[in-house]
Amino acid sequence: MVQPTYVWTVNDIDVTSYTTTQSNITRVQSNENTDTCEVYLVNGFESIVTPVVGQNVLVTRGEVTNTDYYEFRGTIKKIKILNTGIKLICFPPLDSFKTLLFTQSYDKNIDVEAGEGSAIAQSIIEDGGKVADVTPTGTGSSDIVLNKFISKRKTRFNRLKTLAQIYDYVIRDDYENETMVFEPEGNITFGTTLTVGVNVYNNLVWEEEVISMRNSLYIDGAFEEDTRIDKFNGDGSKTVFGLNYEPIAIKVTVGGVLQKLGVEEGSATYDYILDKQLKNISFEVAPGVGTDNVVAEYTAKIPYTSYGRNETSISQYNVIQEDSYTFDDISTVADSESRLGSLLQKIGFADVKTVIETDVRGIIPGMFINIEDPQNTDRNGTYLVHKININYGSPNDKITVGTYVFDITEFYQNINQRLKALEGDKDAFNEIIRQILLITHFEDYDRYDIKVDSKDQVGTAIYGSPVLGIYGTSEYGDNGEPFVEEYSKTYWG
Repeated sequence: MVQPTYVWTVNDIDVTSYTTTQSNITRVQSNENTDTCEVYLVNGFESIVTPVVGQNVLVTRGEVTNTDYYEFRGTIKKIKILNTGIKLICFPPLDSFKTLLFTQSYDKNIDVEAGEGSAIAQSIIEDGGKVADVTPTGTGSSDIVLNKFISKRKTRFNRLKTLAQIYDYVIRDDYENETMVFEPEGNITFGTTLTVGVNVYNNLVWEEEVISMRNSLYIDGAFEEDTRIDKFNGDGSKTVFGLNYEPIAIKVTVGGVLQKLGVEEGSATYDYILDKQLKNISFEVAPGVGTDNVVAEYTAKIPYTSYGRNETSISQYNVIQEDSYTFDDISTVADSESRLGSLLQKIGFADVKTVIETDVRGIIPGMFINIEDPQNTDRNGTYLVHKININYGSPNDKITVGTYVFDITEFYQNINQRLKALEGDKDAFNEIIRQILLITHFEDYDRYDIKVDSKDQVGTAIYGSPVLGIYGTSEYGDNGEPFVEEYSKTYWG
Protein backbone atom coordinates (compact mmCIF):
# COMPACT_ATOMS: atom_id res chain seq x y z
CA MET A 1 0.00 0.00 0.00
CA VAL A 2 1.30 3.40 -0.96
CA GLN A 3 0.41 6.48 1.08
CA PRO A 4 0.04 9.40 -1.34
CA THR A 5 1.09 12.97 -0.61
CA TYR A 6 -1.75 15.47 -0.49
CA VAL A 7 -2.02 19.22 -0.92
CA TRP A 8 -5.14 20.89 0.44
CA THR A 9 -5.55 24.56 -0.47
CA VAL A 10 -8.20 27.06 0.59
CA ASN A 11 -8.34 30.42 -1.17
CA ASP A 12 -5.04 29.45 -2.91
CA ILE A 13 -3.33 28.99 0.47
CA ASP A 14 -1.81 25.63 1.43
CA VAL A 15 -3.64 24.41 4.56
CA THR A 16 -2.37 20.81 4.47
CA SER A 17 -0.58 21.14 7.83
CA TYR A 18 -3.91 22.03 9.49
CA THR A 19 -6.00 19.41 7.65
CA THR A 20 -7.12 16.41 9.72
CA THR A 21 -7.66 12.80 8.66
CA GLN A 22 -11.41 13.31 8.91
CA SER A 23 -11.24 15.16 5.59
CA ASN A 24 -12.72 13.26 2.68
CA ILE A 25 -13.86 13.45 -0.93
CA THR A 26 -16.77 11.60 -2.51
CA ARG A 27 -16.87 11.38 -6.29
CA VAL A 28 -20.00 9.98 -7.94
CA GLN A 29 -21.17 8.74 -11.31
CA SER A 30 -24.84 9.47 -10.66
CA ASN A 31 -26.43 12.32 -12.58
CA GLU A 32 -28.65 13.01 -9.57
CA ASN A 33 -25.83 14.24 -7.35
CA THR A 34 -22.45 15.91 -7.67
CA ASP A 35 -19.12 15.32 -5.97
CA THR A 36 -18.59 16.61 -2.42
CA CYS A 37 -15.56 17.50 -0.34
CA GLU A 38 -15.30 17.97 3.42
CA VAL A 39 -12.24 19.72 4.80
CA TYR A 40 -11.55 19.62 8.54
CA LEU A 41 -9.05 22.20 9.81
CA VAL A 42 -7.73 22.25 13.38
CA ASN A 43 -7.48 25.45 15.41
CA GLY A 44 -4.59 27.60 14.33
CA PHE A 45 -5.60 27.78 10.69
CA GLU A 46 -6.70 31.38 11.37
CA SER A 47 -3.08 32.46 11.26
CA ILE A 48 -2.87 31.77 7.51
CA VAL A 49 -6.43 31.88 6.14
CA THR A 50 -9.92 33.04 7.04
CA PRO A 51 -12.35 30.67 5.29
CA VAL A 52 -15.35 32.39 3.71
CA VAL A 53 -18.23 30.89 1.78
CA GLY A 54 -17.43 31.13 -1.92
CA GLN A 55 -13.66 30.73 -1.60
CA ASN A 56 -12.01 28.18 -3.86
CA VAL A 57 -10.78 24.79 -2.64
CA LEU A 58 -8.34 22.51 -4.47
CA VAL A 59 -7.16 19.03 -3.51
CA THR A 60 -4.35 17.23 -5.33
CA ARG A 61 -2.31 14.13 -4.51
CA GLY A 62 0.20 11.66 -5.90
CA GLU A 63 3.04 9.26 -5.21
CA VAL A 64 5.61 10.90 -7.50
CA THR A 65 4.52 14.51 -7.03
CA ASN A 66 1.68 15.91 -4.98
CA THR A 67 -0.05 17.12 -8.14
CA ASP A 68 -0.16 13.83 -10.04
CA TYR A 69 -3.95 13.77 -9.68
CA TYR A 70 -6.47 16.55 -9.25
CA GLU A 71 -9.10 15.01 -6.99
CA PHE A 72 -11.32 18.01 -6.30
CA ARG A 73 -11.79 21.61 -7.32
CA GLY A 74 -14.69 23.70 -6.12
CA THR A 75 -15.91 26.31 -3.67
CA ILE A 76 -16.93 26.48 -0.02
CA LYS A 77 -20.72 26.30 0.34
CA LYS A 78 -21.07 25.78 4.08
CA ILE A 79 -18.91 26.43 7.15
CA LYS A 80 -19.39 24.73 10.50
CA ILE A 81 -17.49 25.86 13.60
CA LEU A 82 -16.27 22.97 15.79
CA ASN A 83 -14.68 22.88 19.25
CA THR A 84 -11.40 21.73 17.76
CA GLY A 85 -11.48 23.74 14.57
CA ILE A 86 -13.66 24.19 11.52
CA LYS A 87 -15.41 22.06 8.90
CA LEU A 88 -15.74 23.25 5.30
CA ILE A 89 -18.33 21.63 3.04
CA CYS A 90 -17.46 22.17 -0.61
CA PHE A 91 -19.04 21.49 -3.99
CA PRO A 92 -17.63 21.47 -7.54
CA PRO A 93 -18.50 23.84 -10.45
CA LEU A 94 -21.21 21.48 -11.70
CA ASP A 95 -23.16 22.00 -8.49
CA SER A 96 -23.52 25.71 -9.27
CA PHE A 97 -25.63 24.72 -12.29
CA LYS A 98 -28.31 23.48 -9.87
CA THR A 99 -29.22 27.07 -9.06
CA LEU A 100 -28.79 28.70 -12.47
CA LEU A 101 -32.16 29.03 -14.19
CA PHE A 102 -32.37 29.80 -17.86
CA THR A 103 -35.04 30.11 -20.52
CA GLN A 104 -34.01 29.12 -23.98
CA SER A 105 -35.09 27.06 -26.95
CA TYR A 106 -33.05 24.99 -29.38
CA ASP A 107 -34.71 24.35 -32.72
CA LYS A 108 -33.34 21.71 -35.07
CA ASN A 109 -34.17 23.75 -38.16
CA ILE A 110 -33.04 27.14 -36.90
CA ASP A 111 -30.24 26.93 -34.35
CA VAL A 112 -26.63 25.93 -34.94
CA GLU A 113 -26.94 22.91 -32.62
CA ALA A 114 -29.15 21.28 -35.31
CA GLY A 115 -30.89 19.09 -32.72
CA GLU A 116 -27.73 17.23 -31.68
CA GLY A 117 -27.87 16.46 -27.97
CA SER A 118 -24.14 16.93 -27.36
CA ALA A 119 -24.14 20.30 -29.15
CA ILE A 120 -27.05 21.43 -27.00
CA ALA A 121 -25.20 20.26 -23.87
CA GLN A 122 -22.13 22.20 -24.99
CA SER A 123 -24.17 25.38 -25.41
CA ILE A 124 -25.78 24.94 -21.99
CA ILE A 125 -22.36 24.51 -20.40
CA GLU A 126 -20.64 27.35 -22.24
CA ASP A 127 -23.54 29.78 -21.83
CA GLY A 128 -23.28 28.98 -18.11
CA GLY A 129 -19.71 30.27 -18.12
CA LYS A 130 -17.85 26.93 -18.14
CA VAL A 131 -15.59 25.20 -20.64
CA ALA A 132 -17.26 22.19 -22.28
CA ASP A 133 -15.70 18.86 -23.24
CA VAL A 134 -18.37 16.81 -25.03
CA THR A 135 -18.47 13.54 -26.93
CA PRO A 136 -20.75 13.83 -30.00
CA THR A 137 -24.12 12.08 -29.78
CA GLY A 138 -24.42 12.05 -33.57
CA THR A 139 -26.98 13.15 -36.12
CA GLY A 140 -27.25 9.96 -38.17
CA SER A 141 -30.42 8.08 -38.98
CA SER A 142 -29.92 5.80 -35.97
CA ASP A 143 -29.17 8.66 -33.57
CA ILE A 144 -31.68 10.54 -31.45
CA VAL A 145 -32.01 14.07 -32.83
CA LEU A 146 -34.23 16.60 -31.04
CA ASN A 147 -36.63 18.70 -33.08
CA LYS A 148 -37.03 21.16 -30.24
CA PHE A 149 -35.39 21.32 -26.84
CA ILE A 150 -36.80 23.83 -24.41
CA SER A 151 -35.81 25.17 -21.04
CA LYS A 152 -38.45 27.32 -19.41
CA ARG A 153 -36.92 28.52 -16.16
CA LYS A 154 -35.21 25.16 -15.65
CA THR A 155 -31.76 24.86 -14.13
CA ARG A 156 -28.75 24.14 -16.30
CA PHE A 157 -28.10 21.02 -14.22
CA ASN A 158 -31.65 19.79 -14.81
CA ARG A 159 -31.36 20.17 -18.58
CA LEU A 160 -27.94 18.49 -18.68
CA LYS A 161 -29.19 15.67 -16.48
CA THR A 162 -32.17 15.09 -18.75
CA LEU A 163 -29.94 14.99 -21.81
CA ALA A 164 -27.64 12.54 -20.04
CA GLN A 165 -30.57 10.25 -19.25
CA ILE A 166 -31.85 10.08 -22.80
CA TYR A 167 -28.40 9.43 -24.29
CA ASP A 168 -27.00 7.25 -21.46
CA TYR A 169 -24.30 9.86 -20.84
CA VAL A 170 -22.68 11.21 -17.69
CA ILE A 171 -21.88 14.78 -16.72
CA ARG A 172 -18.87 15.42 -14.52
CA ASP A 173 -16.15 17.93 -13.68
CA ASP A 174 -12.64 17.41 -15.02
CA TYR A 175 -10.67 18.98 -12.20
CA GLU A 176 -7.29 18.97 -13.90
CA ASN A 177 -8.37 20.59 -17.15
CA GLU A 178 -11.08 22.69 -15.50
CA THR A 179 -13.73 21.55 -17.97
CA MET A 180 -17.24 20.16 -17.69
CA VAL A 181 -17.48 16.76 -19.39
CA PHE A 182 -20.51 15.29 -21.19
CA GLU A 183 -19.64 11.75 -22.31
CA PRO A 184 -21.14 8.23 -22.63
CA GLU A 185 -21.15 5.95 -19.61
CA GLY A 186 -18.11 3.73 -19.90
CA ASN A 187 -16.52 6.04 -22.44
CA ILE A 188 -13.10 5.16 -20.99
CA THR A 189 -11.77 1.80 -19.82
CA PHE A 190 -9.15 2.06 -17.10
CA GLY A 191 -5.82 0.67 -18.28
CA THR A 192 -4.89 -1.33 -15.16
CA THR A 193 -6.73 -4.50 -14.12
CA LEU A 194 -7.63 -4.56 -10.44
CA THR A 195 -6.85 -7.97 -8.96
CA VAL A 196 -7.76 -9.18 -5.48
CA GLY A 197 -4.54 -9.90 -3.56
CA VAL A 198 -2.41 -7.77 -5.89
CA ASN A 199 -3.73 -4.22 -5.93
CA VAL A 200 -7.09 -4.86 -4.25
CA TYR A 201 -6.66 -5.32 -0.49
CA ASN A 202 -10.07 -6.55 0.66
CA ASN A 203 -12.05 -9.72 0.06
CA LEU A 204 -14.85 -8.72 -2.25
CA VAL A 205 -18.42 -9.13 -1.12
CA TRP A 206 -20.57 -9.38 -4.21
CA GLU A 207 -24.23 -8.37 -4.17
CA GLU A 208 -26.66 -9.59 -6.83
CA GLU A 209 -30.39 -9.02 -7.40
CA VAL A 210 -32.77 -10.02 -10.17
CA ILE A 211 -35.83 -7.99 -9.15
CA SER A 212 -35.68 -5.66 -12.16
CA MET A 213 -34.26 -8.22 -14.59
CA ARG A 214 -36.30 -9.12 -17.70
CA ASN A 215 -35.11 -11.90 -20.00
CA SER A 216 -38.23 -12.49 -22.13
CA LEU A 217 -39.65 -9.47 -23.96
CA TYR A 218 -42.37 -8.43 -26.36
CA ILE A 219 -41.75 -5.20 -28.27
CA ASP A 220 -44.58 -3.48 -30.14
CA GLY A 221 -43.42 -1.03 -32.76
CA ALA A 222 -43.14 -0.35 -36.48
CA PHE A 223 -46.72 0.90 -36.52
CA GLU A 224 -48.65 1.20 -39.76
CA GLU A 225 -52.02 2.87 -40.28
CA ASP A 226 -54.36 0.68 -42.28
CA THR A 227 -58.08 0.60 -43.10
CA ARG A 228 -60.17 -2.16 -41.59
CA ILE A 229 -63.79 -3.11 -42.32
CA ASP A 230 -65.78 -5.07 -39.74
CA LYS A 231 -69.28 -6.30 -40.62
CA PHE A 232 -71.97 -7.38 -38.17
CA ASN A 233 -75.44 -8.88 -38.28
CA GLY A 234 -78.11 -6.78 -36.63
CA ASP A 235 -80.80 -8.63 -34.66
CA GLY A 236 -83.05 -5.79 -33.59
CA SER A 237 -81.90 -5.86 -29.93
CA LYS A 238 -78.09 -5.84 -29.87
CA THR A 239 -76.64 -2.34 -29.43
CA VAL A 240 -72.94 -2.97 -28.74
CA PHE A 241 -70.56 -4.33 -31.36
CA GLY A 242 -66.88 -5.09 -30.79
CA LEU A 243 -64.16 -4.07 -33.28
CA ASN A 244 -61.12 -6.15 -34.07
CA TYR A 245 -58.62 -3.28 -33.74
CA GLU A 246 -58.37 0.00 -31.87
CA PRO A 247 -59.73 2.66 -34.22
CA ILE A 248 -58.22 6.05 -34.98
CA ALA A 249 -61.07 7.34 -37.17
CA ILE A 250 -64.32 5.55 -38.02
CA LYS A 251 -67.34 5.58 -40.33
CA VAL A 252 -70.39 3.41 -39.54
CA THR A 253 -73.37 2.59 -41.75
CA VAL A 254 -76.52 0.61 -41.03
CA GLY A 255 -78.29 -0.75 -44.07
CA GLY A 256 -76.12 1.55 -46.19
CA VAL A 257 -77.18 4.68 -44.29
CA LEU A 258 -74.35 6.71 -42.69
CA GLN A 259 -74.71 6.94 -38.91
CA LYS A 260 -73.91 9.99 -36.80
CA LEU A 261 -71.10 9.64 -34.26
CA GLY A 262 -71.66 11.27 -30.91
CA VAL A 263 -70.12 11.79 -27.50
CA GLU A 264 -71.92 10.28 -24.53
CA GLU A 265 -73.54 13.02 -22.42
CA GLY A 266 -71.91 15.52 -24.76
CA SER A 267 -73.92 15.37 -27.99
CA ALA A 268 -77.55 16.34 -28.34
CA THR A 269 -78.42 13.80 -31.00
CA TYR A 270 -76.39 10.93 -32.34
CA ASP A 271 -76.75 7.37 -33.55
CA TYR A 272 -73.78 5.73 -31.82
CA ILE A 273 -70.76 6.36 -29.63
CA LEU A 274 -67.23 4.96 -29.92
CA ASP A 275 -65.04 3.60 -27.11
CA LYS A 276 -61.53 3.41 -28.55
CA GLN A 277 -59.99 1.70 -25.54
CA LEU A 278 -62.63 -1.03 -25.36
CA LYS A 279 -62.77 -1.17 -29.17
CA ASN A 280 -66.54 -1.12 -29.49
CA ILE A 281 -69.41 0.94 -30.88
CA SER A 282 -72.69 1.42 -28.97
CA PHE A 283 -75.92 2.38 -30.72
CA GLU A 284 -78.67 4.45 -29.17
CA VAL A 285 -81.22 2.32 -31.03
CA ALA A 286 -80.45 -1.28 -31.90
CA PRO A 287 -79.93 -1.82 -35.65
CA GLY A 288 -82.59 -3.87 -37.37
CA VAL A 289 -82.31 -7.49 -38.39
CA GLY A 290 -80.02 -8.13 -41.33
CA THR A 291 -76.93 -9.92 -42.61
CA ASP A 292 -73.83 -7.72 -42.60
CA ASN A 293 -76.10 -4.71 -42.38
CA VAL A 294 -73.89 -3.00 -39.74
CA VAL A 295 -70.59 -1.95 -41.33
CA ALA A 296 -67.72 -0.22 -39.49
CA GLU A 297 -64.97 1.13 -41.73
CA TYR A 298 -62.09 2.56 -39.72
CA THR A 299 -58.41 3.42 -39.66
CA ALA A 300 -56.33 1.46 -37.18
CA LYS A 301 -52.71 1.53 -36.08
CA ILE A 302 -51.31 -1.94 -36.68
CA PRO A 303 -48.08 -2.72 -34.77
CA TYR A 304 -45.37 -5.21 -35.61
CA THR A 305 -44.60 -7.27 -32.53
CA SER A 306 -41.08 -8.52 -31.92
CA TYR A 307 -40.46 -11.25 -29.37
CA GLY A 308 -37.18 -12.48 -27.97
CA ARG A 309 -35.53 -14.24 -25.04
CA ASN A 310 -32.11 -14.00 -23.50
CA GLU A 311 -31.36 -17.71 -23.36
CA THR A 312 -28.07 -17.16 -21.55
CA SER A 313 -29.88 -15.31 -18.78
CA ILE A 314 -32.63 -17.92 -18.57
CA SER A 315 -30.06 -20.70 -18.29
CA GLN A 316 -27.90 -18.83 -15.78
CA TYR A 317 -30.69 -17.88 -13.36
CA ASN A 318 -33.10 -20.72 -14.16
CA VAL A 319 -36.00 -18.28 -14.23
CA ILE A 320 -38.04 -16.51 -16.89
CA GLN A 321 -39.15 -12.94 -16.17
CA GLU A 322 -41.29 -11.43 -18.93
CA ASP A 323 -42.44 -7.96 -19.87
CA SER A 324 -43.94 -6.05 -22.79
CA TYR A 325 -43.07 -2.59 -24.10
CA THR A 326 -44.57 -0.30 -26.70
CA PHE A 327 -42.46 2.26 -28.55
CA ASP A 328 -44.19 4.77 -30.80
CA ASP A 329 -40.87 5.97 -32.22
CA ILE A 330 -40.08 2.65 -33.92
CA SER A 331 -40.83 3.01 -37.64
CA THR A 332 -39.35 -0.14 -39.18
CA VAL A 333 -39.20 -3.83 -38.40
CA ALA A 334 -35.40 -3.56 -38.27
CA ASP A 335 -35.68 -0.85 -35.60
CA SER A 336 -38.05 -3.02 -33.60
CA GLU A 337 -35.66 -5.99 -33.69
CA SER A 338 -32.74 -3.73 -32.80
CA ARG A 339 -34.58 -2.26 -29.81
CA LEU A 340 -35.48 -5.77 -28.66
CA GLY A 341 -31.86 -6.94 -28.78
CA SER A 342 -30.63 -3.86 -26.95
CA LEU A 343 -33.16 -4.26 -24.15
CA LEU A 344 -32.47 -7.96 -23.71
CA GLN A 345 -28.81 -7.10 -23.16
CA LYS A 346 -29.44 -4.15 -20.85
CA ILE A 347 -32.05 -5.67 -18.56
CA GLY A 348 -31.47 -9.36 -19.23
CA PHE A 349 -29.06 -9.91 -16.34
CA ALA A 350 -29.03 -9.34 -12.60
CA ASP A 351 -27.56 -6.20 -11.07
CA VAL A 352 -24.17 -7.00 -9.54
CA LYS A 353 -22.01 -4.69 -7.42
CA THR A 354 -19.19 -4.70 -4.87
CA VAL A 355 -16.79 -2.35 -3.10
CA ILE A 356 -13.04 -2.61 -3.66
CA GLU A 357 -10.24 -1.07 -1.61
CA THR A 358 -7.22 -0.12 -3.70
CA ASP A 359 -4.28 2.27 -3.82
CA VAL A 360 -4.42 2.52 -7.61
CA ARG A 361 -4.94 6.17 -8.59
CA GLY A 362 -6.54 7.84 -11.58
CA ILE A 363 -9.86 6.00 -11.52
CA ILE A 364 -12.84 8.18 -12.41
CA PRO A 365 -16.57 7.53 -11.84
CA GLY A 366 -18.34 6.59 -15.05
CA MET A 367 -15.42 4.68 -16.56
CA PHE A 368 -15.16 0.92 -17.05
CA ILE A 369 -12.69 -1.11 -15.02
CA ASN A 370 -11.56 -4.74 -15.27
CA ILE A 371 -11.68 -6.79 -12.06
CA GLU A 372 -10.27 -10.22 -11.32
CA ASP A 373 -11.31 -12.06 -8.16
CA PRO A 374 -9.50 -15.42 -7.78
CA GLN A 375 -11.98 -16.48 -5.10
CA ASN A 376 -15.00 -15.73 -7.32
CA THR A 377 -13.80 -16.27 -10.86
CA ASP A 378 -17.36 -16.19 -12.21
CA ARG A 379 -17.37 -12.50 -11.23
CA ASN A 380 -14.31 -11.62 -13.29
CA GLY A 381 -15.18 -9.04 -15.88
CA THR A 382 -15.68 -5.39 -16.72
CA TYR A 383 -17.68 -3.17 -14.40
CA LEU A 384 -18.79 0.44 -14.25
CA VAL A 385 -17.32 2.69 -11.55
CA HIS A 386 -20.23 4.20 -9.62
CA LYS A 387 -18.60 5.97 -6.67
CA ILE A 388 -15.19 6.68 -5.14
CA ASN A 389 -14.61 7.51 -1.47
CA ILE A 390 -11.26 9.17 -0.78
CA ASN A 391 -10.35 9.38 2.92
CA TYR A 392 -7.35 11.53 3.77
CA GLY A 393 -6.18 9.23 6.52
CA SER A 394 -6.22 6.03 4.45
CA PRO A 395 -3.80 4.92 1.72
CA ASN A 396 -6.67 3.13 -0.02
CA ASP A 397 -9.76 4.42 -1.78
CA LYS A 398 -13.10 2.65 -1.53
CA ILE A 399 -14.54 2.23 -5.00
CA THR A 400 -18.08 1.02 -5.67
CA VAL A 401 -18.32 -0.85 -8.96
CA GLY A 402 -21.11 -2.79 -10.61
CA THR A 403 -22.98 -3.66 -13.73
CA TYR A 404 -24.63 -1.05 -15.88
CA VAL A 405 -27.30 0.62 -13.76
CA PHE A 406 -30.53 0.58 -15.74
CA ASP A 407 -33.69 2.07 -14.28
CA ILE A 408 -36.49 0.01 -15.78
CA THR A 409 -39.16 2.39 -14.47
CA GLU A 410 -37.62 5.25 -16.45
CA PHE A 411 -37.26 3.21 -19.59
CA TYR A 412 -40.85 1.99 -19.34
CA GLN A 413 -41.84 5.31 -20.82
CA ASN A 414 -41.56 5.24 -24.56
CA ILE A 415 -38.95 7.34 -26.28
CA ASN A 416 -41.50 9.88 -27.46
CA GLN A 417 -42.53 10.56 -23.86
CA ARG A 418 -38.91 11.08 -22.88
CA LEU A 419 -38.37 13.38 -25.84
CA LYS A 420 -41.50 15.28 -24.84
CA ALA A 421 -39.94 15.90 -21.43
CA LEU A 422 -36.84 17.13 -23.18
CA GLU A 423 -38.55 19.35 -25.68
CA GLY A 424 -41.17 20.92 -23.42
CA ASP A 425 -44.73 21.78 -24.35
CA LYS A 426 -45.83 23.84 -27.30
CA ASP A 427 -47.11 26.72 -25.19
CA ALA A 428 -43.75 26.99 -23.46
CA PHE A 429 -42.02 27.12 -26.80
CA ASN A 430 -44.30 29.86 -28.02
CA GLU A 431 -43.28 32.03 -25.09
CA ILE A 432 -39.63 31.88 -26.05
CA ILE A 433 -38.02 33.90 -28.80
CA ARG A 434 -34.46 32.91 -29.46
CA GLN A 435 -34.22 33.78 -33.14
CA ILE A 436 -32.06 36.63 -34.33
CA LEU A 437 -33.78 38.19 -37.32
CA LEU A 438 -31.91 40.46 -39.74
CA ILE A 439 -34.48 43.00 -40.84
CA THR A 440 -33.60 44.98 -43.97
CA HIS A 441 -36.08 47.61 -45.13
CA PHE A 442 -35.79 49.33 -48.48
CA GLU A 443 -37.72 52.48 -49.37
CA ASP A 444 -37.52 54.36 -52.63
CA TYR A 445 -37.78 58.13 -52.70
CA ASP A 446 -38.85 59.77 -55.98
CA ARG A 447 -37.62 63.22 -56.97
CA TYR A 448 -40.29 65.84 -57.17
CA ASP A 449 -40.42 69.54 -58.07
CA ILE A 450 -42.16 72.30 -56.20
CA LYS A 451 -43.07 75.28 -58.30
CA VAL A 452 -43.70 78.37 -56.25
CA ASP A 453 -45.48 81.32 -57.82
CA SER A 454 -45.06 84.61 -56.04
CA LYS A 455 -47.88 87.08 -55.81
CA ASP A 456 -47.70 90.60 -57.18
CA GLN A 457 -45.19 92.71 -55.40
CA VAL A 458 -45.73 96.42 -55.33
CA GLY A 459 -42.91 98.61 -54.12
CA THR A 460 -41.28 95.80 -52.29
CA ALA A 461 -37.90 94.27 -52.93
CA ILE A 462 -37.74 90.49 -53.01
CA TYR A 463 -34.79 89.07 -51.15
CA GLY A 464 -32.79 86.69 -53.30
CA SER A 465 -34.47 87.75 -56.55
CA PRO A 466 -32.00 88.32 -59.41
CA VAL A 467 -34.10 91.31 -60.50
CA LEU A 468 -36.10 92.76 -57.61
CA GLY A 469 -33.45 91.87 -55.12
CA ILE A 470 -31.41 94.80 -56.39
CA TYR A 471 -32.22 98.05 -54.63
CA GLY A 472 -33.83 100.61 -56.93
CA THR A 473 -34.89 98.10 -59.55
CA SER A 474 -38.35 98.69 -61.08
CA GLU A 475 -41.11 96.54 -59.78
CA TYR A 476 -42.53 96.34 -63.30
CA GLY A 477 -41.25 94.23 -66.12
CA ASP A 478 -40.26 95.35 -69.56
CA ASN A 479 -43.85 95.02 -70.76
CA GLY A 480 -45.14 97.37 -68.09
CA GLU A 481 -46.98 94.64 -66.22
CA PRO A 482 -46.29 94.00 -62.55
CA PHE A 483 -43.32 91.73 -62.30
CA VAL A 484 -44.13 88.14 -61.27
CA GLU A 485 -41.14 85.94 -60.63
CA GLU A 486 -41.49 82.22 -61.24
CA TYR A 487 -38.86 79.85 -59.95
CA SER A 488 -38.62 76.22 -59.01
CA LYS A 489 -36.47 74.16 -56.69
CA THR A 490 -35.78 70.46 -56.64
CA TYR A 491 -36.12 68.68 -53.30
CA TRP A 492 -34.92 65.20 -52.26
CA GLY A 493 -36.67 63.25 -49.57
